[in-house]
Amino acid sequence: FLPADLQSKVLDLKDLAPIVAPKPQMAHAVKSPAAAGKVLPTDPFELERLNSMDADVTLKAHQLRRPTQLPLDDLQARLKLDNGVLALDPLRFGIAGGTIDSAVTLDAHHNPIRTQASVRLKNARINQLFPTVKLMKDSDGRLGANVQLSGRGNSVAAMLGSSSGEIAVAMTGGGLSSLLVG
Repeated sequence: FLPADLQSKVLDLKDLAPIVAPKPQMAHAVKSPAAAGKVLPTDPFELERLNSMDADVTLKAHQLRRPTQLPLDDLQARLKLDNGVLALDPLRFGIAGGTIDSAVTLDAHHNPIRTQASVRLKNARINQLFPTVKLMKDSDGRLGANVQLSGRGNSVAAMLGSSSGEIAVAMTGGGLSSLLVG
């Protein structure tokens, strides 16, 4: 059993790579999905690792070092691993002046892993969500979304590729560039 309460003034997202890399002996060889021509990671989780221990870990990071195209501000997370069931609840990020509140559960009792996710985006500034896209600079308003998904798979790509559920999106107080939607 691993208990931990971690706090950081500044967290570099690159430092989390060894934790989420699917195979520690290959962590040095793991490339980003984009470098491999993929959008989502296809490396499989190891069921044995998820079933080998229990944990209760909280992490608060007040500032994130991240790529410029990722408008994340801070992070609050609690990871509970109990008898092969991994729960991230809450998994909360500050993003583009708003927040993402989510809860994700991976059940490694099943092969492939069963996943449930609930994600709520609140009050994000549209022109800050995609800071490297020039057309978004002229867009205004705030965006919210609610996502409920369930899926199966032993990698992030497989989980999302098999997912079904509901997505609702709303925008208030502004408009999108006509070039962006046209």
